[in-house]
Amino acid sequence: MLNAIPILGWLLSFLFSVSLSIPFYFLWNGLAPTYFYWLPAAYLDVPFWNCVGLFMLMPMVKMLVYPSSCSSSSAEVKK
Repeated sequence: MLNAIPILGWLLSFLFSVSLSIPFYFLWNGLAPTYFYWLPAAYLDVPFWNCVGLFMLMPMVKMLVYPSSCSSSSAEVKK
């Protein structure tokens, strides 16, 4: 949702993605060759900036797939 806010939201989204990518990168590249040895070599050693890109892309894809979960309404429903 941060991507919807220009400049500041993009920067916060980037910093959040980098902070999530650091442990994911080390865990994946450490455990994937042991437990996912059957995957192609491209998926066993994922570069760090590709991990950052994945974490930045996930909220955008979520907004496309589930648009109602990201929209908010300021008008209250009256009964």
